[in-house]
Amino acid sequence: MRERMAFERMKHPPVLLSDEMSVAIANALGECAKKGLAITACAIDSTHTHLALPYSPRDIDTTAK
Repeated sequence: MRERMAFERMKHPPVLLSDEMSVAIANALGECAKKGLAITACAIDSTHTHLALPYSPRDIDTTAK
């Protein structure tokens, strides 16, 4: 039931990340960190990515993009 509810709330179709896509995400986050984005923790899974950022006055939507 929870899985169905989560699926119904999705704004975009599900994606299964390939190894190449995961590496691209890791590289992009590394570049962001080099440019000053503080990243506390990151987990890249085959279906999603979690990113923990310390509090910042930056707009979270802009930061996520």
